[in-house]
Amino acid sequence: MPDPQLMRRAARCYARLGWHAEAARCHRAAGDHQYAARLWERAGLPAEAARDHLAARAFDRAAWLYVHEADDPAEARAVLAEAADAVLAAVPMAAAEFTASDLTLRLVLARCDVAEGRPVREARAAIAAVTDALARADAVPGHVARDLEDRAVATAEAMHRPDLVALVFAAAVRGQRPGAAARWDDWSRRVLHVPLVLPPATAVVAEEPAEPAGRPLAG
Repeated sequence: MPDPQLMRRAARCYARLGWHAEAARCHRAAGDHQYAARLWERAGLPAEAARDHLAARAFDRAAWLYVHEADDPAEARAVLAEAADAVLAAVPMAAAEFTASDLTLRLVLARCDVAEGRPVREARAAIAAVTDALARADAVPGHVARDLEDRAVATAEAMHRPDLVALVFAAAVRGQRPGAAARWDDWSRRVLHVPLVLPPATAVVAEEPAEPAGRPLAG
């Protein structure tokens, strides 16, 4: 069995040289699966990254990489089958009843449906649930919200539905998600080839109102 410390030292050397795949192999041999997964992703090898995410029990990330980056929905579904039944229960619920984990995994299943050419009714419902959560500032924490936004946008793009993409970004702006307006503008310029124009009140995160000048008028 390889010496973990030697493997980690070798990984650091490879990483400094920009040899991400070799560094990932060393971290995998050392049992550092999260480090390995990130390096496989940098190396452009999503299936290998998914293997290490799975070893680290990051089921949703592994499944997403399989379906969205490696175009392997069957493997993605196999990964999801290993996750807890309670998380994967496919019982219909109102959007407000989904936890962040439920929404994340639901988007993976939606992306699988799209990749397999299945009816997209459930995919649309999953995106609608995410937009509802993004629009409510207290629904999901910031780092989770960004992940949900990215996956919902990717799923809508795979469906060739720019209108759904716009709804996702609009919800993120309403929920005051940092940088959402800028990401929407970048997408609009890149995909639609037009700049985004939003009313000033919705284009930025709300600021503290300025103090009124002078004394208030008597009622």
